[in-house]
Amino acid sequence: MELKELIKKSRDLPSLPTIAVQINAEIAKESLTAKSIAAIISRDLSLVAKILKMANSAFYGLSSQVDTIERAVMVLGMTSVKSLAMTLSVSSFFREEASGTIDMEGLWHHSLGCAITAKSLVKHDKNLAENAFICGILHDIGKIVIANLMPEEMMMIMGTVAENHIRQSDAEREVLGFDHAQVGAELARSWHFPREYIDAIAHHHQPSFAGDETPGGRIMGAALVMANRISKVKALGMSTDPEKDLVPQERMQALKINDAELVAQVDLAIAEFAKLLEAWGQ
Repeated sequence: MELKELIKKSRDLPSLPTIAVQINAEIAKESLTAKSIAAIISRDLSLVAKILKMANSAFYGLSSQVDTIERAVMVLGMTSVKSLAMTLSVSSFFREEASGTIDMEGLWHHSLGCAITAKSLVKHDKNLAENAFICGILHDIGKIVIANLMPEEMMMIMGTVAENHIRQSDAEREVLGFDHAQVGAELARSWHFPREYIDAIAHHHQPSFAGDETPGGRIMGAALVMANRISKVKALGMSTDPEKDLVPQERMQALKINDAELVAQVDLAIAEFAKLLEAWGQ
């Protein structure tokens, strides 16, 4: 099956929820405001309840109760609420059975670990940090597509990984001719996510920069590559790919952080990951 055919077939999977589509549309038009995001989210009472539950969790550590979306936007900020809404929307994909070929709960926890680590690495810029968080959640979405629509091939891939001790992406290219990063990037493109998200997802296994990345994509891509590797080493969740790699210096230099700062940010991510897991499990 060709990559384009797989993406077309992915329409058989749950589509990106309407709220997330509408938020993406507002971002594309550069018309997303605190008022507009509150109005969009308020159309889905289930999502409202979930956002308020998360906003009042220990993860955010607020001193007062948040009881409306407008209040959540005021206290957490528009960017944080956007990130939370998008994350809750995408999380539905990780509840799929995936034909029993991959550990979906482990993959979800790995994605959360990658997201919180990527956010920590660029925490100096709040907007960038929240965008990096969303990229962390999305980075392995291609694995779910392959596992659901090509279960036999995924079984072959996972068998190849186990027998030959190679990276999952290498095994995917060997079996399919493309890998989950390409699938995830194309899926994000079909969902009209911003270009820098697509770039970061497409290159999240590459130690060196690609020539066509946007400036935002380069920064988020650097954070995502590093976060993916760090979350595996620190066992933040359970990736389907057991291979561990060193943090590439080129990506680290792009974020302008030194070794001491990296250690500090990783320690922060580990602490935040524990609170995030508790918030999602409550």
